[in-house]
Amino acid sequence: MDILKTKLAKARKVIKNGMLSRQDAVERAAARRKRMEESVDLTKIAKEAQKEEEAEAKKKQKLDEKFKDESDEEAKPLKEGTSKERRAKDRKSAQSKGDNYYTKANVKNKNRDKTVVEDLKNKFKKNKKTGVRK
Repeated sequence: MDILKTKLAKARKVIKNGMLSRQDAVERAAARRKRMEESVDLTKIAKEAQKEEEAEAKKKQKLDEKFKDESDEEAKPLKEGTSKERRAKDRKSAQSKGDNYYTKANVKNKNRDKTVVEDLKNKFKKNKKTGVRK
């Protein structure tokens, strides 16, 4: 029984000390916060506020320039007719392929250089054999 009483007394003492130490920590934090608030430099706050105002002014100026250019100075030219009418007009103005399709449309035929073929024929007419060792 005496053992239980001593253990109970020790437990109460530990709880009491724990509560006191927690309360001390809370009071120290409050005091630290109060000191920090008192020691705040007002010039730093003023500089930060001024920087923020300048940044906002720059943003506003950029937005004003962006929307001013699009709407006021340059108006887009109006398109004539509907898209269906414009496409029909383009189809009429485009060249038709016609009968001679491969000579007009085929890139190989269009870009072929006929003088190269003639030069090769003349080269081999002279009885010259290429690739033969002497």
